[in-house]
Amino acid sequence: MKKRRKSKVQEVNELSFYEKGKGCCIGNMVSQIIATFYLNELDHYIYYDLNCKHFARYMDDIYIFHNDKNYLKQCLNKINIIVNK
Repeated sequence: MKKRRKSKVQEVNELSFYEKGKGCCIGNMVSQIIATFYLNELDHYIYYDLNCKHFARYMDDIYIFHNDKNYLKQCLNKINIIVNK
């Protein structure tokens, strides 16, 4: 006897869904919009005030590139102050 393959509906029903208190799922459109909206000001602070011309951000992960490790530590301290206000 041949084993039946699951239908797409059965596969979707077996996926884990949002549980109360667990946050938004990864890749959720809401989290992308919130990250863009709320971290825009931080992007401008890093670029214009800290004068970091080589940085990237994906969602809430920020990467700053510079040759001087001490300068990066100073930037991290300043960013922490801004974020924790």
